[in-house]
This record gives sequence, structure tokens and C-alpha cells, in this order.
Amino acid sequence: MSDHAGTANTGIRIQVLGPLRVWRDGTALDLGSAGVRALLGLLALNGGQPTSRADIVEALWRNQPPSSASNVIQTYIRSLRQVLEPGRRAYSHSSYLPRIGDGYALRASDIDVVRFKQLLTEARSDTARLGAALRLWHGQPLADVPALAGHKKVLALVEQRRAALARYGEEMITAGTAGEVIASLEEASADQPLDEAALGRLIRAYQSIGRRAAAFNTYHAARRRLADELGVDPGPELTSAYTSLLTDETSARPAPAQLPADVRGFTGRTAELADLDAALARDGGDGLLCVISGSAGVGKTALAIRFGHQARHHFPGGQLYIDLRGFDAEQPLPAGDVLVRLLGALGVTGRDVPADVAGRARRLREEIAGKRVLLVLDNANSADQVQPVLPCPPSCTVVVTSRDLLPGLVAQHRAELGVLSPRDALTLLSDMIGARANDEPEAAQALVEQCARLPLALRVAAELVVSRGATPLSTLVSELADRGRRLMLLDGGGDERAAVREVFSWSYRHLDEDAARAFRLLGLHPGLDIDTTAAAALFATEVSKAALLLEVLGRAHLVHVTKPGRLGMHDLLRAFAADLAKDDHEATERLFDHYVETAAKMANSLDSPASRSWLDEELPNLTAICAQMPPAHTVRLATALYRYLDGGRHAEALTIHSYAEQAALQLNSLSAQAHAVTNLGSVHWQLGHHEQAAEHYRRALALSMAASDHAGAARALTRLGNVEEQTGQYEQASAHHAQALAHARSANHLIGEARALTNLGILNERLGELGSAAALHEQALDLFLHLGDWVGEAVARTRLGIIAMRSAAYDRAMREHERALTISRDLGHLRGEAHSLINIGDLLRAQGRYPEAATHYSDALALCELAGHEYGRATALNGLGDALGSMGVLTEARHHHAAALAIAVKIGDLDEQSRAYTGLGRG
Repeated sequence: MSDHAGTANTGIRIQVLGPLRVWRDGTALDLGSAGVRALLGLLALNGGQPTSRADIVEALWRNQPPSSASNVIQTYIRSLRQVLEPGRRAYSHSSYLPRIGDGYALRASDIDVVRFKQLLTEARSDTARLGAALRLWHGQPLADVPALAGHKKVLALVEQRRAALARYGEEMITAGTAGEVIASLEEASADQPLDEAALGRLIRAYQSIGRRAAAFNTYHAARRRLADELGVDPGPELTSAYTSLLTDETSARPAPAQLPADVRGFTGRTAELADLDAALARDGGDGLLCVISGSAGVGKTALAIRFGHQARHHFPGGQLYIDLRGFDAEQPLPAGDVLVRLLGALGVTGRDVPADVAGRARRLREEIAGKRVLLVLDNANSADQVQPVLPCPPSCTVVVTSRDLLPGLVAQHRAELGVLSPRDALTLLSDMIGARANDEPEAAQALVEQCARLPLALRVAAELVVSRGATPLSTLVSELADRGRRLMLLDGGGDERAAVREVFSWSYRHLDEDAARAFRLLGLHPGLDIDTTAAAALFATEVSKAALLLEVLGRAHLVHVTKPGRLGMHDLLRAFAADLAKDDHEATERLFDHYVETAAKMANSLDSPASRSWLDEELPNLTAICAQMPPAHTVRLATALYRYLDGGRHAEALTIHSYAEQAALQLNSLSAQAHAVTNLGSVHWQLGHHEQAAEHYRRALALSMAASDHAGAARALTRLGNVEEQTGQYEQASAHHAQALAHARSANHLIGEARALTNLGILNERLGELGSAAALHEQALDLFLHLGDWVGEAVARTRLGIIAMRSAAYDRAMREHERALTISRDLGHLRGEAHSLINIGDLLRAQGRYPEAATHYSDALALCELAGHEYGRATALNGLGDALGSMGVLTEARHHHAAALAIAVKIGDLDEQSRAYTGLGRG
């Protein structure tokens, strides 16, 4: 700001970056005539610097000023002073608009254009300032002051913003947060439809946030525009963005590479590896099923992983790995969960994951058919646990490891592992403890035998030897022998598991007190693996201390890394630790409290990428833990996860809500049981299983009524009414929504009341009673805003937007839909985002903007497929068909309507069926 800034006045705020606005202490001021507004806008553009009379004349009248220009300017100034300084005495000095030379200056402390320029200067070393600068803009500078539309300072501001936006857009794309700036990039591209740099940036931003259809549509529209208007092909910036998009398209679902890291210091098993290689070489390994069996700790997993890494080039279709936890003390991994995780690794989620085990198995076979894929099923309990995954397509090789021989499997190759040979066992020990094995060969050989030549025991023992470097190896061997349980080989009548436990005990006794306690408590963790925050809850310590303890246990080979930041335990170690822990109920209570409370916290902030990342990472753990928790914890966890699971994670939702129903039965809580049954009904509804959904809702209603739970009854009635409304049963739907409203009000259940009002409003819309529908939605919106329910707010705004569109109030409709879209995107709510895109597409189509509408429908379709939302798919396909039909692309339009019809018939949606038939009839 100028040197005059020190005398700037407080209390006045002026907006230039958008329509001209002035506030005094928060109250908007009426500026009066267009000339007065233009003069104030000009003075504000200069941000406190004096503006000469000549500059004012040129800005207001260009080259044709009236003879009375000076008098007019003085009149404008008097008018402005009266508005800005209503208590000022006539002819007294003006502190807001002092005369300087033959001109005037505006002295206000809060002018957005001044702040914008300050932030740009500061942004040279702080990118965050760019975002703050851009957020000051509310449209074209002085958008409602036509006299200044082409002023050089306005044009300079626009260029400054364009450059700032370009830089900020690049920063956001690089940081993976392009969603924050996508609307501004879209606006910039619309303003400059031939600016290839801006278009390329928009394409890369769409690609960054996963809106691939929008990215492709943007490129193709730009290519056509360049050809039509300039007669040229896309230049290097646009071409580069498109090439990146194509490259990403071919690798959008990369081949999975799930094999754990190769085992450090793998020793021996030369013959077994050669036999596996030979089996793979026969007929290219087509349809090969290998079973590796042997006792616990003998190295079955290590052999399977080593084989997988060595043969990786044979499997360009990918390598899948899953620990079946077949001998876990708590519960082997159910076949249904196994299939969900395998499908997820292949990119199959949401609607595309069938609800039943047989369907999931079929889908897995479809996904890997014709691809050379390695599937490692580690630690199987029985043939029954792996049978649902088999038979795999002929191009797939399957390796199963188990302590059992699994005679029920028809395997082309079997490897039954015994303990390591004396030589290989000594080699493994020597590799880990170094020269000490050569310095004391007899002690080294004795230690090998004490470990029963089992790799797991040898690794644990070797780490203890290394940690006690000053103690002679012979002393350590004697220490282990003194335990009084000298161990024999299996063929000599001994028990390798006893050897392993003896070595575990030996290693455990040399842990310090805190590490020993941490090891014991880890045995109580029922999940697949653990991170440091959960470990801290389990240990009742700080996260930093928990991380140090886990590091100590990792060095001792008592835990192992499953993935960055997460640790697991061998099932033998887990069982040993659990025996020592003696069911520490306080520890497990802390652990379960941690998962429930953290899940609730994360699910309540789904707009945060960190929250969604935590939930996505922990979902397999939460699903497994749900079966092991006390019933009250299970019910709380399922309730906390409802909104997150509702976003398209149907398979996990069915599992978790089923556990919640069983837990509610154990608690003898009819209300909790009704809640779980309602949630299960909602999963079936999203999958298009309307009859099953209605059956669940009716059962939930009966349970709620038996419990005198009016809030639960309202929830079940609302969902039942939704199903009936969607299947054309309007009278029943209306009755049930009215009952839901009454129950919600009886229970003073505001959220239930808001939802019932919303649904009654939708029914009124169907009957053409738009006025009463709007009133109901406004009531619902007030309640949602009062409750801070963002999802509810988005729904209410969506409905108000639909009514506005039907009333041809297009600007209001767009505002409502865009607000709903922003909320859904912030929450990561895929179905809500998809519906907002569909509604915006409908609005654009109503205005004849068919290509833009088609883009929105395409984006919505992709989201519905990702979320498994069948009704949304049908609606988006019909919308896309309607838009393309209006553009004259009839063949493709009919294709989309036919696809919509198939879905609508499957889910029983009469509206979309009728719409599809209409579209097909136009062809």
C-alpha cells in the first residue's frame, strides 16, 4: 500500500474482485447511481494511491467527456462522502476521500484488491498464500460496473489472477490436491477456450482426482474447437496432457504385486525350488495347483514367497497374496472375506463385488481369466477354506501353504517340508550371527539342534545371540539347555513346536520389562496387523514409546513388517504371547475402545483425506475385529462405520452389520437389533435388491415397535417408504413417510424428522405440488443446518434445486446443486456426488447445453459404478442417452438407454424403465 496507508480508515470494507460491494461494520451500503459506483470502483482499484482528474475523466467517459465533467465528478464525490461518512460536517476534511492535487484518494483499510496484491507478493515464498489470494475473488473485477469493464487496471488484475491460478493449479496437481482448485480451473478454461495451457492443466487436474471421463471430454472438445475455429491441431501442452491421460488409462488398473518382501537370508530348499520351477515349466504352468505342507515354523511361507519372486516374470498378470490365518487362535479368515480382498486387489469394489460367496468366486475367475496370475493362499486351515477360490482359470498358478496335507485338494504338485538339513540350518545360523559360528562350531551346531533346525526358531535365537555379543555362544547354548526341555527331531519322536516355544521363551526372558509386556499384549490383538497408534492404546503408553517397543520386538524377530507402518506376528508367536498374557481384559478393552472411538472420529470427518485413508487402511482389521469384540463394542463400531460403509463398501457392510445384529441378540437389545437390520436393508437397497431391502425394513420396524423405540421406527419407515417410492408404490410410501414423521416427532428425533420431511417433499414433487414440496424441503434444510448434518443438507439442497429447475429458476437450481456437489465431494460420499452431477446434467440439458450435460452424466456414471449404486447407474445412463440423442448421436444414445433399461428392470425401478423406453422410442 502507499505511504498514505497509515491514515487509512477502519470499519469500511470494499470488494472489487467481483461485483462492487461496500460494507461499514458488516452492514452493506447503498452507493447509488452507476456513475458514483464507477468512481468508487476506480478509486478502489488504485488502492489508496491518488487518482488524477484526467484519469477519472478517461475512465468514466473515454474520449467523450461532457463539458460539465468536473462538476459531475464533484457531485459524485459528495455523494460518496455522504455514504462513507454520514456524520461528516459539510466542507470539513474528508478522512475517507481526501482531495490530493487535482484528484482524489480512497483511504480504507480493507480493500480486497490491495490484499490480493500483498498476498501475491508474499506467495513468492509461500504457495499457501496463492490459495488465499485466489479465494478473494468472487467473479470478474467490478462485474456490475460496465463503465470499467475494459479498464487497463481491470485487465491487468485478470491477467494477474490467471497467472496466479496457473501456478497454484500446478502446485495443487503436484501435491495431489487438485480437487481444491478444480472449479477455478474449469472457469479459467471456459473464459479462454483456446488457451491450450489452461486446458492441459484442467485435463491433468481431472486426471489427478480420478475424473477420467471429464478429462477425455475436455480434450476432445478442445481438439474440435481448435480445428473449427483456428484450423489447427492441439499443440504440445494439450497433446502432452492427453498422452499422459492415455498412458494412465492403459495402466489404470495395474497388475497387482502383493507378494511380501523376499525373505532375507533365505537358505536351503534348493530341491523344493527346483521341483516347483519344473512344475511351472510343464505346459507353462497352466492350471497348476501346488500345495506346500509342513509343521509350524518350518518355512512354508518363505518357500512360497521365494518361488513367487523368482518366477515373477512368468506372471505378467500379477501376483496375489493373502494370509488365510488358518491356524489363528481366534478365527480363520472366512472365504467370503478372502474373495473380497482378492477382488479389491484387482480393482473390483462396490457394486461389482457380489453379495454371496459363489458370486464372488465367479467374479474372481472372470477377472483373472486369460491372464497369467500367481495366487498364493498362505496358511490354509483346510481344503474347505480354499475351495471357494478354486478352480482358477487355466492361466493361473495357485500355491497353497498349510500345516495340513490338504488331501481334499487335487494338486498337480505337492511339497511336504521337513526341517532344514544340518548343513542348511548351520548356514542360516552362520549367515545371521557371523564369525561366532566359526569361532565356536560345536556350540553353533548344538544351537541348531536345540532350535530343531526350524527357520523361525533359528532366526529368533540368532537375533538374541547377536544382541548379546559379549556372551560366549557356548554360554548361551548352555543357558538354553538348562531349561530342561532338550528337543528332538520329529523323526526321533520330538516335537518341533516345543522347540519353537522353548526358543521363544528363551528370547522372551531376555526382553526388558516394557518390551516383554508389549510382546504379551500383542498376542491379544485379534486383527491382521497393527499400527503404532493401536499399539499405544494396547500398551497404555504414548505413540512414540509404542513405536520404540515395536522396534525392539522387530529386531528380536518377534514381530515382522506387513507393510510400511504396520506389523504382524507369526501365528506361533501370537499363540505363545497370548498364553503369557492370560487374557488381559483391561488391555483388550483399551484396544477395542481405541478402534471404536477412532473409527467414529474418522467417519465423522470424511471430508478429510487423512480420515478416509485411515478407514480404508483399517477396514480389513475392523471387519476381522468386529467378530471378536464384546457385543456392545461391535454394535458401537457398526453404528460408527455406517456412513463410511454407505459410500459403496457393500461387502464389508454386509459382514459388519451382520455381526452387529448377532451382537444385539447377545445383548438382548431389540433397538440395537432393529438398527442393524435396518442397516442391512440399506445395503440390499443400494445393490438393487428391493424385496430383500423391504423385508429387512419391515422386520426392523417390528423390532422397533416391540422396543417402543420411536426413533428406530421412524428410521425403518423412512427406508421402507424410499423403497416403495422407488418402485412406484406411492400411496404406501406416502403413508409410511407420514408415519415416520409422527414417530420422529414423538421421539423428538430431529434427524428423523428432517428425513421424513425430505421424503414427503419428494412425493409432493412427484404429484406436481411444487410449492408444498419446496416448503417441506426448506423445513428439512433448516433442521439439517441446525444439526450440522452435511449429507442431509446436500439432499435438501438437491431437492430444492430440482424444484427450481422445474420452475425454470436455473440460477437458483445451479447454486443449490453446486453446493450439494461440494458437500458430497468434501465428505467423499460417492453416491451423493454422482446424484449432484446427474442433477447438474439435467439442468444443463434443460438449457440446451447438451455436450456439458453429457460430460456430467459420464462422470456420474463412473462414480455410480465405483460405489455400486444401481439406481444411480440407470439414471446416469438415461441422462447420457437423452443428451446424446439431443445431439443427434442416436446409435450411442440407444445403447445407453438399453443399458439403463436392463438395470431398471433388474432393480424394479419403474420411472427409469419408462424413461428408457421413451429414449429407445426416439431412435
